[in-house]
Amino acid sequence: MTTQNLLQYCDSVSKELNEIIYGGVVQLLSNEHRKLNSERFKPSSALKLVIKPLKEFIFENSSHEFIQLFNSDAGRLGMCCKLFKEGDMIFRCIPCSLDPTCVMCEDCFISSTHISHPYKMVPCSVEGGCCDCGDEDAWNSDAVCTIHHSSEEEKNSPG
Repeated sequence: MTTQNLLQYCDSVSKELNEIIYGGVVQLLSNEHRKLNSERFKPSSALKLVIKPLKEFIFENSSHEFIQLFNSDAGRLGMCCKLFKEGDMIFRCIPCSLDPTCVMCEDCFISSTHISHPYKMVPCSVEGGCCDCGDEDAWNSDAVCTIHHSSEEEKNSPG
């Protein structure tokens, strides 16, 4: 593929993505719907008008097997990648964290066994730290919450 062909392809992809997004947003904002704002901006409307067309465009040349694999848990990291912003609530399980810097974000903490242990909840004082869910080196036990626990781990575990 020549550089010129690549540029033309990228331009056509960009135009198609813009049409999908613009068309969906215009429909969401349109007076033709004559619905209350709360109904126009339901997640299901955005899903139908923007997200589904985008997914169809992205996967239009993909096999059914590839799409199934993409939507499966195969290859999941098994850990959280959330970066903390200043002011985010962070949670430290007192008996299970290996040191005071081993913390979880709210979603992971609530979805873990640590919720029933003694814990500290504090606002993050600096930006840039990350959730330690899934980091085996940060916890005495139960390093992974139910959100990031992969079904593949269960299949591969002995017993």
